[in-house]
Amino acid sequence: MIGKGRAFCAGGDVAAVVRDISGGRPFSFTVIVPCNWKLGAEYFWNEFTLNYLMATYSKTQVSILNGIVMGGGAGASIHGRFRVATENSVFAMPETALGLFPDVGASYYLSRLPGFFVSSSQVLEKADLSSFIPLQSFQEELTPIFQEKPRLCAQTPTNNNIRLLLTSTQVLLQNDPKTPQNPHLIFQHQHCPFQHVNRHKICNYLHIGDGRYVQTMRELDFIGEYVGLTGARLDGAEMLACGLATHFVPSERLTSLEEALHKVDSGDSMVVSAIIEEFSLLPTLKEKSAYHRLDIIDRCFSRRTIEEILSALESEAEKSKDDWLSLTIQALKKASPTSLKISLRSIREGRLQGVGQCLVREYRMVCCVMRGKVSKDFFEGCRALLLDKDKNPKWEPSRLDLITDSMVDSYFSKVDDDNWRDLKLPARSNLPVHAIAKL
Repeated sequence: MIGKGRAFCAGGDVAAVVRDISGGRPFSFTVIVPCNWKLGAEYFWNEFTLNYLMATYSKTQVSILNGIVMGGGAGASIHGRFRVATENSVFAMPETALGLFPDVGASYYLSRLPGFFVSSSQVLEKADLSSFIPLQSFQEELTPIFQEKPRLCAQTPTNNNIRLLLTSTQVLLQNDPKTPQNPHLIFQHQHCPFQHVNRHKICNYLHIGDGRYVQTMRELDFIGEYVGLTGARLDGAEMLACGLATHFVPSERLTSLEEALHKVDSGDSMVVSAIIEEFSLLPTLKEKSAYHRLDIIDRCFSRRTIEEILSALESEAEKSKDDWLSLTIQALKKASPTSLKISLRSIREGRLQGVGQCLVREYRMVCCVMRGKVSKDFFEGCRALLLDKDKNPKWEPSRLDLITDSMVDSYFSKVDDDNWRDLKLPARSNLPVHAIAKL
């Protein structure tokens, strides 16, 4: 999959959706009434269903992200198997500035960022693993997903890659173990077969041959909250670093890469991965990259509420004159307060849900947004940023402290309409391992 022109895909035409919903009324914040919200609901029903099909697709999807990747463009690519970034790639989920929230399954993949920032520790023997309980996703307390001890399939290192493990009773991995892993992403969240959680730390155990396992430990990272709440833009190197991209290929090599993929004409993920690796390189993160500020991001964006996140950022800004801090604070203060509240909860709930559950919940949320019963910020954001382009939205409620818990709860509840129904996703069967793990 490749974009036409300078962008891969800058997202869906949300302005057209709003025009349909408004019944052609003028885009004045004071008079707009979402009388045709079900037209928008149909649009998002179809879009989210497509996202789910892509996330669970059995065929190998390769997306060449040579340009802008935003909103719906992310939903059409990030769920796929291979995502190739370049020096021209720009990723963002700018929905909170529009009065919306990161959708198209973003609460699934943003909640699982970033990837490989770990420090290795001790080497353990296979018998030492018996006391640890395998987990499917991180939680505050340990939760076993099966009762019997897993029987392990021994794997051995291949080149610079560590092959991963499967248990005989439950699939725990995002990746098919037959597929060579990207060495730069080998420690990506949920790619490790054994993990146990101690508050904000994850211990992973990777097989390194001869019945030995290396123990790695890392703090839980909150860059997904940072990206989703602020709409921050990530370049190709940052996309690779956090796992949004699986490979980085310079744009000058793309023509050759496409020719090689066409020539082999194979859907075998192992073959496709090997071809992309031939053209890939490891880029250098820029000096001003947010990845050099992961400690600050984790300290601030791990806070329980938006108010606490802002307060933590402002405290950091008092101790440092870093422009990044002031820009981050500014982005949050310009965004819709309602969008910030529901987006934070959505990403945090997404950590404990499969991709289908995330999309079903996001459909509830987007229907509530389009009805405009709690807030009409989506319409005002589209007016200010996409139509009139005065870049001066008048949010209502205008402050975080005016938004109650019950208002936020309403976005996560079933819509109070006799003809409305939850998103019904198609049944999937005979899925590959990497797709089953997303469920």
